[in-house]
Amino acid sequence: MPSHPDLRSTLRSLNALHLAMVRAIGAPVLATADRVMAVAAPSLVLEVVRLD
Repeated sequence: MPSHPDLRSTLRSLNALHLAMVRAIGAPVLATADRVMAVAAPSLVLEVVRLD
């Protein structure tokens, strides 16, 4: 995953696993209420739908 300054210490293993799974299945969009995943998703060229 590309380095992102906001994620250096906040991306946890389960968040990374979820992002990897979304990317592995080829989904173009991530729907999440998690701020860290929402920040990380664009670095993987994923559109984000916030569920706040």
